[in-house]
Amino acid sequence: MDILIASHNEGKIFEIKKYFEYFSINFFDLKSLDIHESVSEPFDTFQQNSFHKADYYSAISGMLVLADDSGLEVECLNGRPGVLSARYGGEKLSDEERNLLLLDEISDFNNVKAKFKCVLTLCQSKQWVSIFEGECEGLIIDKLKGSNGFGYDPIFFLEKYSKTIAEIDTEIKNKISHRAIALKKLSKFLEKNFLKV
Repeated sequence: MDILIASHNEGKIFEIKKYFEYFSINFFDLKSLDIHESVSEPFDTFQQNSFHKADYYSAISGMLVLADDSGLEVECLNGRPGVLSARYGGEKLSDEERNLLLLDEISDFNNVKAKFKCVLTLCQSKQWVSIFEGECEGLIIDKLKGSNGFGYDPIFFLEKYSKTIAEIDTEIKNKISHRAIALKKLSKFLEKNFLKV
């Protein structure tokens, strides 16, 4: 089966393809299909933005589309950056600059609890198929550690492993991250409904 990953984010694309590397699925991304349009993310929930992206790209591609909207919610910042995670502080900031901005904003707080959230939407021919969600709880540490992953991974600390997500092996991340949890739910759905022998 063929699935279009509705993302320009190479980190997300890699994680999704890696998770499903032993499945009989042909994944395409927007770049490989020469689709350069970027859809807006105007809503204030991950669910709405994920569906909006899936709906948009299914309409222009005619394919079964998988869209991901995910981000970091920091408790002391009342859930920010949330749906603005990828654009927090402005479109032109690098991941490192975004991390440093967030660390500066929480420097006066003692509560450093945070969670990553992921919402995946499967859509075909502009018709919603299903939605899958995952969460991963952790703490924000005061400096960047690790070079694996992307986004806020270097400052998101997992107490169970005494490491940031950017320090753990990809194999572990693909079991415990917010996206991995959502992908596991998706894989069970696909096996039951699309990949029957």
